[in-house]
Amino acid sequence: MTVMPLAMMSEDEEGTVVHVTTGRGLARRLAEMGIGPGARVRVIRNGPGPMLVSVRGVRMAIGRGIAMKVMVEVRPAGPLASFNYFLTVVDPMYYPLMRYLMLG
Repeated sequence: MTVMPLAMMSEDEEGTVVHVTTGRGLARRLAEMGIGPGARVRVIRNGPGPMLVSVRGVRMAIGRGIAMKVMVEVRPAGPLASFNYFLTVVDPMYYPLMRYLMLG
């Protein structure tokens, strides 16, 4: 699994908050909103302006600056996501063989 800032996640991608790299005040405010280590986050919209995310079933808007400070462990999503993640771990020499075996 990959750890990245929340702001870098794609729409409909899910992940788990690993840590928040902020001061105590912002970390407390995020924790009050439900965004803290272990929280599951899903990105609903990631376009220009604030992000729209879902945390524990509640939708909320988060500014990009704050979203860059929330580190999330991303779980692959979609039918080929696990395969694509697998390819990032496998030696590049095996890419053609693995694509042939998995995709036919």
